[in-house]
Amino acid sequence: YLMEKEVIGAVGFAVGYKNDNISSGLALSLFVDKKIIIENVPKTIKYLGITGIPTDIKEVGEIKHNLTDEILTPDEDLPMRMGGSISVKNPKEFGTRGLLLTKDKKQFLLTCYHVLLMEFFPNKTLYEGLPSRLAEYPSSMTMPLVESNTGSIVYGCYDSNNDFAIVKVDNANALVNGISSRRFKGFYDSNTLPSLLNKNVITAGAVTNMKQGKVLDTNGKVILTNTGRRFENVVVTEKISKPGDSGAPVIDENNKVVGIIIASDEFFRSYILPVHNLLILNSYRLN
Repeated sequence: YLMEKEVIGAVGFAVGYKNDNISSGLALSLFVDKKIIIENVPKTIKYLGITGIPTDIKEVGEIKHNLTDEILTPDEDLPMRMGGSISVKNPKEFGTRGLLLTKDKKQFLLTCYHVLLMEFFPNKTLYEGLPSRLAEYPSSMTMPLVESNTGSIVYGCYDSNNDFAIVKVDNANALVNGISSRRFKGFYDSNTLPSLLNKNVITAGAVTNMKQGKVLDTNGKVILTNTGRRFENVVVTEKISKPGDSGAPVIDENNKVVGIIIASDEFFRSYILPVHNLLILNSYRLN
C-alpha cells in the first residue's frame, strides 16, 4: 500500500525476475500503465526485515473495454451460438453476446453494459428499460447483408462488481447456449472460482472466435484506462480477447461457465467478470 502511493500510474505488483532475466534473481515487479523519465522508486527496498529486495518497473500499457467499430464477418453458423456479435440498433460499436438465460419462463441474452448502454456509462450505473432501446444480433456492423434478430434491453448494472446488460428475446429458437460443439454445463460460484487458478479456460468472441489461455488470478482487480473505473473480484487470464469481444462467454475445459470478457490490456491479460453474482442474486438461470 505504501509503495502504491509512491509509484506514479501503479496498476499492480508481483514477484518476478529483474529485467525478466532469471539469472538476475527475484525482484518486486511494479507494474505501471506508462513509464516516466523519473520514477520515485528506490532500486532496492526493505520488507519484513529483509533488506535489499530489488525493484523492477514494468510498463503494461492501457487497459480498456473491448469495444470496436471494425467491420468483421463472424456469426455465420446456424443455429447461432454464443460468441456472436450484438449491438444496439443503429450501432457505433459492437460486442459479443455471452449467454442465453431464462427467468420467469422468459428468455434473455446476456452481454456487457458498456456494449449496449454506452451512452449512459459511466455516470448512470443502473438501467431498467427506460428509455426503450433495442439490441440486434448479429450486429449489422458485422453482418450487414443478413437480417438481424432484435430484442428489448430491459436491465443493466455497472459498478465495481457488475458490467451486465440483459436483453429480452421473443424467439430464442435459433440460439444455442454453447460455442462451437461445446454446450455449457453449470457455472462457477465464489467458493469454486479459486480452483481455476493455473487452469486453462476457453472463450469465443465476435472477433477472436475460439481462444484458450491460462487463469492467472481468480480474485483480481483492474482499473480501466479509458474510464478510470475500478473492477474488483475479476478473473485474470492470459490474453484471450480483442476489441469486439466484450461479453464473450468464458468456460473451462469441462464446459462450465466462468463469466464474460469485460476488458483486456494491449499485450498480456484479459479480464473476466464472473457471472455468479448475476445468476444467484438476480435469479437468472442458464438456459
